[in-house]
Amino acid sequence: LPTFKFFLGGRKVNEFSGAGEQQLRQFTQDVIQKAEWENVMLPMENLVSYYGQQDASKTSKDIEKVYKKCVDQVKDDNPDKLCVGAVARNLAKSLKKKYGSGPEFETRFVPEEPSTNEQSDDKKAGEGSGSPKKSNKGNADKPNLHLATKEQLLAEIESRLDAERDAQVEEEEDDDAEFEHGWEPSEWPERVTIIGGGPAGLSAAIYAARAGLKPVVVAP
Repeated sequence: LPTFKFFLGGRKVNEFSGAGEQQLRQFTQDVIQKAEWENVMLPMENLVSYYGQQDASKTSKDIEKVYKKCVDQVKDDNPDKLCVGAVARNLAKSLKKKYGSGPEFETRFVPEEPSTNEQSDDKKAGEGSGSPKKSNKGNADKPNLHLATKEQLLAEIESRLDAERDAQVEEEEDDDAEFEHGWEPSEWPERVTIIGGGPAGLSAAIYAARAGLKPVVVAP
């Protein structure tokens, strides 16, 4: 059975074996929701502003200590030393419970927008042809042949031809192996001795005779 493993932030969060579509959809949706829930960041500036409104007695060192504790609890890869993910959520929850409201989050990862060069190129192509603007990304259901170089196309064709030749050779070898140990009739009938005169022995003798052999049944 196929085994599906679901990872989030470099750690495995779910795993199941089988091919249930509903279960696969459920686990996938769970990972997406959890990723969206953890896609938050609590900047130092927001935390300072929050304490300035809720508890002015907190010094800069006190706030830095709270922020550092949040950063140290982040188990995922965090090279920028940020207060992010579930740890930031838990910190905000504790502060909200204590002061009645929590600090403001910022989105950690945002979708990338197309670059200006790609947009200008698409616009120029559309204006030059007089047809609606078309994306250079291609269709996910069709190969993007227009993005490949001549050398890449030739290499791909050669690779496919090699694969077809290898498959043909393997098929011929399989056909030869199938008949390698097969029986071939000769000019003289083969003699076959069958030990036992029970149902199995008599059946074997009948089929052997039908195949053109000369069966001899030896029974006690």
